[in-house]
This record gives sequence, C-alpha cells and structure tokens, in this order.
Amino acid sequence: MQPRLAIIILLCGLGLAGCQPGGRAGLPPNGPARLAGLEGGLGNGTMRLDEREALSLVSTYRRGHGLPALAYDPALMARAEALAASMARSGHLLHAHQAAPGSLVDVAAGHDTLEDAFSGWRYAPASRAHMLDRNMHRFAMAAVYAPHSRYRVFWAMIMAR
Repeated sequence: MQPRLAIIILLCGLGLAGCQPGGRAGLPPNGPARLAGLEGGLGNGTMRLDEREALSLVSTYRRGHGLPALAYDPALMARAEALAASMARSGHLLHAHQAAPGSLVDVAAGHDTLEDAFSGWRYAPASRAHMLDRNMHRFAMAAVYAPHSRYRVFWAMIMAR
C-alpha cells in the first residue's frame, strides 16, 4: 500500500470514530456512567466533584511554579456550587458574575473530566494567572451535570485570599 493512501485511510477512520451516537467520540447518548474526578452516577442525576482531587491538582500545579498549596474552604464551596448550579439551570456559561472582594472566579462548561476542565483553565491566560496568583490561599471547585444542556457539565472554581 502506498504511504499516501495509508494516511488517507487512517484519517478517514479517525474521522468516523468521532461520529458515534451522542455527538462526542466514545460517549453514549445519555452521558458517561462516571466522569473522572467525579463521584456518583450521572444516570440518576447525582454527581459530586472529588474536592480533594481538584485541590491536589491545582495545588500541585502551583507548587510546580514555586507557589504554596491552597486550602479547601467550605464557604467558597457553597459559592462555587451555587454558581455551577445556576449555569446548569440556565444552560449557559455565565462569564458575567460577581466575585467577592479578594477572590477570583473561573467558569467552564463542556468538559467531561476534571483533567479536561483543569487543562482548559491552564491554557486560558486569565485563568492560568488566577491559579498562579500568589495572594490566593483558599480554594473550592464545583461541577454540576445538566444532561439536557448543550454543555452537559458546568464548572466553577473560586480562589480567595
């Protein structure tokens, strides 16, 4: 087989792999049974982010840049959960939200895993600057599943002094 033809066949196969039911490669139409970094089943509408895993991921990133780890904050968690739930109810990513003085808020949608959401924030200049802000010491992150929305999962991350 000619190398050029082999490449064309490979590319066609990869393109078809993304054409599975559900609109996303490898995901069933009603959503995955479990999202990495999330506890609970999506089929019955329950889902909780593993806060320790989220905190560890962001803190490890900060330590890699010479910054201290963050501390989990239950009060910030209530705010993050409320923001993620509000976006899930509306079905829209809300960029216009009020951050309390001394806090930074980042939102995301459409990421099926904690790692994907984190990568999105890490490569967005403003979110990356938030995660690497040396004045931030407290942390919370929430994810809410909205099965009938275009995005399916809404994320909110809040850091504060």
